[in-house]
Amino acid sequence: MTKDECVDFFNRTKPLAEQGDAKSQDLLGNMYFIGLGVVINYVEAFKWFKLAAKQGIGTSQNQLGYAYTVGCGVKQNFTEGLRWYTLAAEQGIANAQTNLGLMYERGDGVLQDYAEAIKWYKLAAKQGYARAQVSIGKMYGEGIGVKQNYAEELKWQKIAAEQNYPEAQYNIALIYANGQGVKKDYIEAASWYKLAAEQGHAEAQNNLGILYCCGKGVKRDYIEAANWYKLAAAQGVTESQINLDRMHADGLIVVH
Repeated sequence: MTKDECVDFFNRTKPLAEQGDAKSQDLLGNMYFIGLGVVINYVEAFKWFKLAAKQGIGTSQNQLGYAYTVGCGVKQNFTEGLRWYTLAAEQGIANAQTNLGLMYERGDGVLQDYAEAIKWYKLAAKQGYARAQVSIGKMYGEGIGVKQNYAEELKWQKIAAEQNYPEAQYNIALIYANGQGVKKDYIEAASWYKLAAEQGHAEAQNNLGILYCCGKGVKRDYIEAANWYKLAAAQGVTESQINLDRMHADGLIVVH
């Protein structure tokens, strides 16, 4: 959509929302939230999300949960965040189920309960929600709320990775690089790091740079290492900047 088309869409949506149409209220909240056809305004976004949420729109209930838990457009309130996430999760909104699982895992606004966290993660994961699949994998890998099981960890990470989810690809790379429940395999690690790095995953970019610098799983290539370090450093990865500085100091790459 062009800028003019976005503004026109906003102007057609707002009157419907003001008339009480719940789906339009949800849509208008999103438009204020991302700045589609209007200047970003989190307070206005919250207002419209709340109106839609009170009419039972699950996506707006999830947005309210987010707003309360992070303090976006409203004062932070974990109890309210939990309440709205629960309402959305009970409607089957996978994002809300995952967010609710995270609150139970961390104990934000509720007594920490790993079993409850896994329950909600699994409900979202069964809907194909990659972020939840990654969370389940992590809990199996670390033995949080379940018996530690590296095979289960890898299984869930691969399910998410098949959706081209970079965090899962990065986690699989770590599993192979560290030999966690599998034979250590730097070639496999490099392959998964690259998939995540190409999608902008900063830690994957840094770790791929390390493999190129050391010649592990890939042919040693200082230029390639520096390129990945630069990308990660630009995203704020301090280790990458340190690695770059060390390469400069050792004369492995030339400063232009």
